[in-house]
Amino acid sequence: MKAPTRVYLTASFNDFGALSVASLEFLTEEQIDILTRFARSFDQNYTRFLDVQRAEAQAREAEIQLALERIRARSMAMQKSEELSEVVGVMYREVEKLEIASWGSALMIFDDELQNIQMWFSENLNNQHPRPYNFNNLNHEVVRKWWEFWGNEDEFMTIHLKDDTNSDWINYMFEHTEMKDLPEEVKEAIRSENEVYFIYARTKQGLVSFINLEPFPETVFAVLRRIANTFEQAYTRFLDVKRAEELAREAQIEAALERIRARALAMHSSEELAEVALVLREQMAKLNQPELVSCVIHIYPDEGDTFQSWYALGPD
Repeated sequence: MKAPTRVYLTASFNDFGALSVASLEFLTEEQIDILTRFARSFDQNYTRFLDVQRAEAQAREAEIQLALERIRARSMAMQKSEELSEVVGVMYREVEKLEIASWGSALMIFDDELQNIQMWFSENLNNQHPRPYNFNNLNHEVVRKWWEFWGNEDEFMTIHLKDDTNSDWINYMFEHTEMKDLPEEVKEAIRSENEVYFIYARTKQGLVSFINLEPFPETVFAVLRRIANTFEQAYTRFLDVKRAEELAREAQIEAALERIRARALAMHSSEELAEVALVLREQMAKLNQPELVSCVIHIYPDEGDTFQSWYALGPD
Protein backbone atom coordinates (compact mmCIF):
# COMPACT_ATOMS: atom_id res chain seq x y z
CA MET A 1 0.00 0.00 0.00
CA LYS A 2 3.00 2.31 0.42
CA ALA A 3 4.22 1.69 -3.12
CA PRO A 4 1.99 4.12 -5.12
CA THR A 5 2.97 7.77 -4.95
CA ARG A 6 -0.59 8.90 -5.67
CA VAL A 7 -3.99 7.24 -5.01
CA TYR A 8 -7.47 8.44 -6.00
CA LEU A 9 -10.43 7.70 -3.71
CA THR A 10 -13.95 7.76 -5.13
CA ALA A 11 -17.04 7.26 -2.98
CA SER A 12 -20.77 7.00 -3.48
CA PHE A 13 -22.75 8.08 -0.42
CA ASN A 14 -26.10 6.46 0.47
CA ASP A 15 -28.30 5.87 3.52
CA PHE A 16 -26.00 3.23 5.02
CA GLY A 17 -22.80 5.25 4.56
CA ALA A 18 -20.41 5.18 1.62
CA LEU A 19 -19.04 2.65 -0.85
CA SER A 20 -15.48 3.71 -1.62
CA VAL A 21 -12.88 2.49 -4.13
CA ALA A 22 -9.21 3.35 -4.52
CA SER A 23 -7.54 3.64 -7.91
CA LEU A 24 -4.28 4.88 -9.40
CA GLU A 25 -6.16 6.95 -12.01
CA PHE A 26 -9.31 9.03 -12.04
CA LEU A 27 -12.40 6.88 -12.62
CA THR A 28 -14.23 7.43 -15.88
CA GLU A 29 -17.84 8.55 -15.93
CA GLU A 30 -18.88 5.00 -16.77
CA GLN A 31 -16.89 3.59 -13.85
CA ILE A 32 -18.39 6.17 -11.48
CA ASP A 33 -21.87 5.23 -12.71
CA ILE A 34 -21.14 1.54 -12.03
CA LEU A 35 -19.88 2.41 -8.55
CA THR A 36 -23.06 4.39 -7.86
CA ARG A 37 -25.27 1.51 -9.03
CA PHE A 38 -23.36 -0.95 -6.84
CA ALA A 39 -23.77 1.42 -3.87
CA ARG A 40 -27.53 1.68 -4.45
CA SER A 41 -27.77 -2.10 -4.67
CA PHE A 42 -25.87 -2.50 -1.42
CA ASP A 43 -28.11 0.14 0.16
CA GLN A 44 -31.10 -2.11 -0.58
CA ASN A 45 -29.24 -5.14 0.79
CA TYR A 46 -28.30 -3.27 3.95
CA THR A 47 -31.93 -2.25 4.47
CA ARG A 48 -32.81 -5.94 4.27
CA PHE A 49 -30.02 -6.71 6.74
CA LEU A 50 -31.43 -4.18 9.22
CA ASP A 51 -34.90 -5.71 8.83
CA VAL A 52 -33.51 -9.18 9.59
CA GLN A 53 -31.52 -7.80 12.52
CA ARG A 54 -34.62 -6.17 13.99
CA ALA A 55 -36.60 -9.39 13.51
CA GLU A 56 -33.88 -11.35 15.32
CA ALA A 57 -33.84 -8.84 18.16
CA GLN A 58 -37.63 -9.04 18.47
CA ALA A 59 -37.53 -12.85 18.47
CA ARG A 60 -34.81 -12.82 21.13
CA GLU A 61 -36.80 -10.37 23.25
CA ALA A 62 -39.84 -12.65 22.95
CA GLU A 63 -37.73 -15.61 24.15
CA ILE A 64 -36.44 -13.59 27.12
CA GLN A 65 -39.92 -12.37 28.04
CA LEU A 66 -41.25 -15.94 27.89
CA ALA A 67 -38.41 -17.15 30.13
CA LEU A 68 -39.07 -14.38 32.66
CA GLU A 69 -42.77 -15.16 32.63
CA ARG A 70 -42.14 -18.86 33.33
CA ILE A 71 -39.89 -17.99 36.27
CA ARG A 72 -42.43 -15.48 37.54
CA ALA A 73 -45.32 -17.91 37.13
CA ARG A 74 -43.56 -20.71 39.02
CA SER A 75 -42.63 -18.37 41.85
CA MET A 76 -46.18 -17.05 42.16
CA ALA A 77 -47.49 -20.65 42.26
CA MET A 78 -45.46 -21.50 45.37
CA GLN A 79 -47.57 -22.98 48.14
CA LYS A 80 -44.71 -24.19 50.37
CA SER A 81 -41.37 -22.53 51.10
CA GLU A 82 -39.39 -25.62 50.02
CA GLU A 83 -40.72 -25.08 46.49
CA LEU A 84 -38.08 -22.37 46.09
CA SER A 85 -35.79 -25.14 44.82
CA GLU A 86 -38.22 -25.72 41.95
CA VAL A 87 -38.14 -22.01 41.09
CA VAL A 88 -34.33 -22.22 40.89
CA GLY A 89 -34.71 -25.28 38.64
CA VAL A 90 -37.04 -23.38 36.32
CA MET A 91 -34.57 -20.50 36.20
CA TYR A 92 -31.74 -22.80 35.13
CA ARG A 93 -33.83 -24.51 32.44
CA GLU A 94 -34.81 -21.13 31.04
CA VAL A 95 -31.29 -19.66 30.96
CA GLU A 96 -30.11 -22.92 29.37
CA LYS A 97 -32.72 -22.50 26.62
CA LEU A 98 -31.49 -18.95 26.12
CA GLU A 99 -27.94 -20.38 25.80
CA ILE A 100 -26.75 -18.15 28.63
CA ALA A 101 -25.43 -20.71 31.11
CA SER A 102 -24.30 -24.20 30.16
CA TRP A 103 -23.58 -25.58 33.61
CA GLY A 104 -25.90 -24.22 36.27
CA SER A 105 -27.35 -21.35 38.28
CA ALA A 106 -27.75 -20.42 41.91
CA LEU A 107 -29.67 -18.11 44.24
CA MET A 108 -27.74 -16.96 47.31
CA ILE A 109 -29.55 -15.48 50.33
CA PHE A 110 -27.36 -13.45 52.71
CA ASP A 111 -27.91 -13.29 56.46
CA ASP A 112 -25.74 -10.42 57.65
CA GLU A 113 -26.42 -11.05 61.32
CA LEU A 114 -25.41 -14.73 61.22
CA GLN A 115 -22.67 -14.20 58.59
CA ASN A 116 -24.27 -17.00 56.61
CA ILE A 117 -25.08 -17.51 52.93
CA GLN A 118 -27.84 -19.92 51.96
CA MET A 119 -27.36 -21.23 48.42
CA TRP A 120 -30.16 -22.77 46.37
CA PHE A 121 -28.40 -24.60 43.58
CA SER A 122 -29.33 -26.07 40.19
CA GLU A 123 -27.00 -27.75 37.70
CA ASN A 124 -27.04 -29.65 34.42
CA LEU A 125 -26.89 -33.14 35.93
CA ASN A 126 -29.60 -33.43 38.60
CA ASN A 127 -31.14 -30.10 37.60
CA GLN A 128 -32.29 -29.02 41.06
CA HIS A 129 -31.81 -29.85 44.73
CA PRO A 130 -34.61 -29.78 47.31
CA ARG A 131 -32.61 -28.03 50.03
CA PRO A 132 -30.27 -25.05 50.39
CA TYR A 133 -26.56 -25.34 51.25
CA ASN A 134 -25.04 -23.05 53.89
CA PHE A 135 -21.76 -21.15 53.62
CA ASN A 136 -21.29 -19.99 57.19
CA ASN A 137 -17.66 -18.86 57.27
CA LEU A 138 -15.40 -16.43 55.41
CA ASN A 139 -12.40 -18.74 55.09
CA HIS A 140 -12.17 -18.57 51.31
CA GLU A 141 -11.48 -15.72 48.91
CA VAL A 142 -14.53 -16.51 46.74
CA VAL A 143 -16.90 -16.25 49.71
CA ARG A 144 -15.25 -13.00 50.81
CA LYS A 145 -15.72 -11.65 47.27
CA TRP A 146 -19.43 -12.53 47.48
CA TRP A 147 -19.83 -10.52 50.66
CA GLU A 148 -17.81 -7.61 49.32
CA PHE A 149 -19.79 -7.50 46.07
CA TRP A 150 -23.14 -7.72 47.86
CA GLY A 151 -22.15 -4.79 50.07
CA ASN A 152 -21.01 -2.43 47.29
CA GLU A 153 -22.79 -0.64 44.46
CA ASP A 154 -21.42 -2.66 41.53
CA GLU A 155 -24.14 -4.16 39.36
CA PHE A 156 -22.27 -7.28 38.21
CA MET A 157 -19.30 -9.39 39.22
CA THR A 158 -17.47 -12.18 37.37
CA ILE A 159 -15.14 -14.82 38.78
CA HIS A 160 -12.92 -17.08 36.69
CA LEU A 161 -11.45 -20.19 38.33
CA LYS A 162 -8.92 -22.40 36.57
CA ASP A 163 -6.69 -25.35 37.48
CA ASP A 164 -5.28 -24.83 41.01
CA THR A 165 -7.65 -22.01 41.95
CA ASN A 166 -10.61 -24.10 40.84
CA SER A 167 -9.36 -27.18 42.71
CA ASP A 168 -8.86 -25.10 45.84
CA TRP A 169 -12.43 -23.79 45.61
CA ILE A 170 -13.86 -27.29 45.09
CA ASN A 171 -11.93 -28.65 48.08
CA TYR A 172 -13.20 -25.81 50.24
CA MET A 173 -16.84 -26.42 49.24
CA PHE A 174 -16.70 -30.16 49.84
CA GLU A 175 -14.79 -29.94 53.13
CA HIS A 176 -16.02 -26.76 54.86
CA THR A 177 -19.57 -26.12 53.62
CA GLU A 178 -22.80 -28.07 53.35
CA MET A 179 -22.00 -28.66 49.67
CA LYS A 180 -20.27 -31.79 50.99
CA ASP A 181 -23.79 -33.28 51.16
CA LEU A 182 -24.26 -33.04 47.38
CA PRO A 183 -24.86 -36.35 45.58
CA GLU A 184 -21.61 -38.04 44.62
CA GLU A 185 -22.33 -37.89 40.88
CA VAL A 186 -22.73 -34.10 41.15
CA LYS A 187 -19.46 -33.82 43.07
CA GLU A 188 -17.68 -35.83 40.40
CA ALA A 189 -19.11 -33.63 37.66
CA ILE A 190 -17.89 -30.51 39.48
CA ARG A 191 -14.44 -32.03 40.02
CA SER A 192 -14.16 -32.95 36.33
CA GLU A 193 -14.14 -29.29 35.20
CA ASN A 194 -10.77 -27.54 35.26
CA GLU A 195 -12.09 -24.12 34.27
CA VAL A 196 -15.33 -22.42 35.32
CA TYR A 197 -16.80 -18.94 34.85
CA PHE A 198 -19.27 -17.33 37.27
CA ILE A 199 -21.32 -14.19 36.80
CA TYR A 200 -23.31 -12.55 39.62
CA ALA A 201 -26.02 -9.91 39.89
CA ARG A 202 -27.04 -8.29 43.18
CA THR A 203 -30.54 -8.37 44.68
CA LYS A 204 -31.84 -6.97 47.96
CA GLN A 205 -31.60 -10.41 49.53
CA GLY A 206 -28.36 -11.68 47.98
CA LEU A 207 -27.01 -12.75 44.60
CA VAL A 208 -28.22 -14.51 41.48
CA SER A 209 -25.47 -16.44 39.71
CA PHE A 210 -24.96 -18.22 36.39
CA ILE A 211 -22.25 -20.84 35.86
CA ASN A 212 -20.59 -21.47 32.50
CA LEU A 213 -17.63 -23.33 31.06
CA GLU A 214 -16.80 -20.48 28.67
CA PRO A 215 -16.57 -16.69 29.12
CA PHE A 216 -19.94 -14.94 29.20
CA PRO A 217 -20.67 -12.59 26.26
CA GLU A 218 -21.55 -8.99 27.01
CA THR A 219 -25.18 -9.59 25.97
CA VAL A 220 -25.65 -11.84 29.02
CA PHE A 221 -25.35 -8.99 31.52
CA ALA A 222 -28.60 -7.25 30.62
CA VAL A 223 -30.51 -10.55 30.62
CA LEU A 224 -29.02 -11.50 34.00
CA ARG A 225 -30.15 -8.17 35.44
CA ARG A 226 -33.72 -8.79 34.31
CA ILE A 227 -33.72 -12.34 35.67
CA ALA A 228 -32.31 -11.07 38.97
CA ASN A 229 -35.14 -8.54 39.18
CA THR A 230 -37.68 -11.27 38.49
CA PHE A 231 -36.05 -13.47 41.10
CA GLU A 232 -36.21 -10.67 43.62
CA GLN A 233 -39.97 -10.71 43.13
CA ALA A 234 -39.90 -14.51 43.46
CA TYR A 235 -38.12 -14.30 46.79
CA THR A 236 -40.62 -11.75 48.04
CA ARG A 237 -43.29 -14.33 47.18
CA PHE A 238 -41.22 -16.96 49.01
CA LEU A 239 -41.13 -14.81 52.16
CA ASP A 240 -44.89 -14.28 51.95
CA VAL A 241 -45.44 -18.04 51.69
CA LYS A 242 -43.07 -18.68 54.59
CA ARG A 243 -44.84 -16.15 56.79
CA ALA A 244 -48.19 -17.70 55.88
CA GLU A 245 -46.84 -21.14 56.83
CA GLU A 246 -45.65 -19.85 60.19
CA LEU A 247 -49.02 -18.22 60.89
CA ALA A 248 -50.87 -21.38 59.85
CA ARG A 249 -48.62 -23.50 62.06
CA GLU A 250 -49.15 -21.21 65.02
CA ALA A 251 -52.90 -21.39 64.45
CA GLN A 252 -52.70 -25.22 64.44
CA ILE A 253 -50.79 -25.21 67.73
CA GLU A 254 -53.23 -22.79 69.35
CA ALA A 255 -56.18 -24.91 68.20
CA ALA A 256 -54.56 -28.05 69.60
CA LEU A 257 -53.87 -26.35 72.95
CA GLU A 258 -57.44 -25.11 73.10
CA ARG A 259 -58.83 -28.64 72.56
CA ILE A 260 -56.60 -29.99 75.33
CA ARG A 261 -57.54 -27.11 77.62
CA ALA A 262 -61.25 -27.60 76.92
CA ARG A 263 -61.11 -31.33 77.73
CA ALA A 264 -59.18 -30.66 80.93
CA LEU A 265 -61.72 -28.04 82.08
CA ALA A 266 -64.56 -30.47 81.34
CA MET A 267 -63.29 -33.09 83.85
CA HIS A 268 -65.69 -34.12 86.61
CA SER A 269 -63.59 -36.92 88.13
CA SER A 270 -59.90 -37.66 88.45
CA GLU A 271 -60.25 -40.79 86.28
CA GLU A 272 -60.96 -38.53 83.31
CA LEU A 273 -57.31 -37.50 83.33
CA ALA A 274 -56.72 -40.52 81.08
CA GLU A 275 -59.03 -38.91 78.51
CA VAL A 276 -57.05 -35.66 78.75
CA ALA A 277 -53.88 -37.67 78.03
CA LEU A 278 -55.64 -39.23 75.02
CA VAL A 279 -56.63 -35.81 73.63
CA LEU A 280 -53.05 -34.65 74.19
CA ARG A 281 -51.70 -37.60 72.19
CA GLU A 282 -54.25 -37.06 69.39
CA GLN A 283 -53.41 -33.37 69.10
CA MET A 284 -49.66 -34.03 69.04
CA ALA A 285 -50.24 -36.50 66.21
CA LYS A 286 -52.12 -33.84 64.26
CA LEU A 287 -49.14 -31.51 64.71
CA ASN A 288 -46.99 -33.73 62.46
CA GLN A 289 -46.08 -36.21 65.19
CA PRO A 290 -47.80 -39.28 63.67
CA GLU A 291 -45.15 -41.69 65.02
CA LEU A 292 -46.07 -40.77 68.60
CA VAL A 293 -46.70 -44.05 70.45
CA SER A 294 -48.03 -42.78 73.73
CA CYS A 295 -48.63 -39.74 75.86
CA VAL A 296 -48.20 -39.97 79.64
CA ILE A 297 -49.26 -37.64 82.43
CA HIS A 298 -47.40 -38.13 85.74
CA ILE A 299 -48.92 -37.00 89.04
CA TYR A 300 -46.30 -36.63 91.78
CA PRO A 301 -47.55 -36.51 95.39
CA ASP A 302 -46.03 -34.19 97.95
CA GLU A 303 -44.98 -37.20 100.00
CA GLY A 304 -44.24 -40.85 99.33
CA ASP A 305 -42.21 -42.86 96.84
CA THR A 306 -44.91 -43.57 94.28
CA PHE A 307 -46.64 -41.50 91.62
CA GLN A 308 -49.56 -41.95 89.23
CA SER A 309 -49.06 -42.39 85.44
CA TRP A 310 -51.99 -41.86 83.08
CA TYR A 311 -51.18 -43.43 79.67
CA ALA A 312 -52.79 -42.78 76.31
CA LEU A 313 -51.53 -45.34 73.81
CA GLY A 314 -51.65 -45.10 70.04
CA PRO A 315 -54.12 -47.22 68.04
CA ASP A 316 -51.39 -49.78 67.21
